[in-house]
Amino acid sequence: KTTIARIVLGLLEPSSGEVLYKGRTVADWLKKKRKEYLREIQPIFQDPYSVYNPFYKVEHVLAMVIKKFNLASNKAEVKEKIVNAMKEIGLRPEDLLGRYPHQLSGGERQRFMLTRILLIKPRLIIADEPVSMIDVSLKALFLNHLISFKNKLGLSCLYITHDLNIASYIADNMLVLCHGRVVEEAPKDTIIEEPLHPYTKLLMSSIA
Repeated sequence: KTTIARIVLGLLEPSSGEVLYKGRTVADWLKKKRKEYLREIQPIFQDPYSVYNPFYKVEHVLAMVIKKFNLASNKAEVKEKIVNAMKEIGLRPEDLLGRYPHQLSGGERQRFMLTRILLIKPRLIIADEPVSMIDVSLKALFLNHLISFKNKLGLSCLYITHDLNIASYIADNMLVLCHGRVVEEAPKDTIIEEPLHPYTKLLMSSIA
C-alpha cells in the first residue's frame, strides 16, 4: 500500500505498469510540470515525528510551502495565512508558534500537516496511515478534517489503512489489496455489507 503512495508522490518508479494523473504518467508530470504536480498532490505521512527538521521552529514547515508556491506577497501576509489556517484546524497560534517540533505532541504535529494542506489546497491528498501514531481522542478530529476538506474544498484523498473501522468511516469507495494485488473494489457500503473475496471477509471479521 505504501509503495503505491510513494509511486504517486514520485518517490519511486513503478517496476511495471504505470500510474496516471489526469491521463499523464507521474514521470511525465515531474519532468514537464513538476511544481504544478507537487502542489496538486500532497502527502500526509504516518510518522508525525519524522517530517520536521528539528532545527527549525514548527511554523517553518508552513512558511516554506507559502514561499515555494507563492501564496503570499510579504511576511505579514505569510503570518496572517499561517495564523488563520491554524485556527481553522483548531490549533492555538499563540501557544504553538515559536516552538520546536519536540515541544509538540504527535497530534499537534499531524494537525500542522493538515494546516499545510489547508494552505496549499491540493487536488489530491495521499494519507498513509496518518492517525496510527496519534491519541485515540484526536483520531476522529483528524478524520473529520479530511472529510471537511472533501466537502468544502473538493479535495480527493487516497487514504491508506489496514483498519477497516477507519476505512468505513472516511471512504466513499474502497479498494482491497492482498499480497500487492487488487482483490476487490467497490463502493464502501457494498464491500462492508457484501464482501466477496476471502481476504476481504477476513478483514471484515476483524472489525470490533
